Amino acid sequence: MKTLCQLMHLVRIIGGTVLVTTSLTVNAASFNVLPVRIYMPAERPVASIKVENKEQTAVTVQSETVLWAQQDNRQILTPTNELIVSPAIFELPPGGSQVVRVAVRGDTPINQQRTFRLFLSEVPAIEKQSANATGVTVALRLSLPIFVTPKESKAVFSWRLARRCDDATKQDLLVQNLGDQHAMMLKMTLRGETQLEQIYHPRYVLPDSRAFWPLTTDISKLPQTLWLDYETLSGATDSAELHVDENKCWQPETVTARPEVSVGG
Repeated sequence: MKTLCQLMHLVRIIGGTVLVTTSLTVNAASFNVLPVRIYMPAERPVASIKVENKEQTAVTVQSETVLWAQQDNRQILTPTNELIVSPAIFELPPGGSQVVRVAVRGDTPINQQRTFRLFLSEVPAIEKQSANATGVTVALRLSLPIFVTPKESKAVFSWRLARRCDDATKQDLLVQNLGDQHAMMLKMTLRGETQLEQIYHPRYVLPDSRAFWPLTTDISKLPQTLWLDYETLSGATDSAELHVDENKCWQPETVTARPEVSVGG
């Protein structure tokens, strides 16, 4: 039996949703998933994942699929039936495992990279409760990114620096993905004649979307032309020339976003 502190640490690491209930003790099943990112070629959009139960108690897992879009660092998740998951719900005995197959329906058009999320959620067991007992039950909910990619697709980036329109004290590094494939930015370095600022904040940039990173450097004190060196999850490195335009500001778009808990980034 895990302690509450151990469970909360586990939740932070692998991405669980905490549900508070009445219970004599703290209980949770945990399961592992491999791989944590799912890549499918558009010409054969089928993949498999393995779900393993490492605990001494059985756990029931159910799936849910959503379309995944983003704008200005916000995740936009929309329920979809474009994916087939088999089995959609299953029970894992103690120490057991299950292969789950994921496929795109045949009538789904794929002319640029499609991005989805697969949610795997523990179904909490219904237990008898004491009338005056208190405690917590932790139900895990994992989110895996799915990328369905045509041949010859690539990410194309447009970078800039700008202040916020509503708060001139805030300044950001922005990137627009003009291509038809995602990338995950791992590390970025802003430099002029010397290094000015490093950013270590991994973030996906999906096709036809925009992302940003707050800067601590005052852009009014930067040279008019500088460079950005960046590295992506795939290991690719590149540099982009940046220009500071003090006359233009920007404002993040406001969207209604469903909270996301991710294990694959």
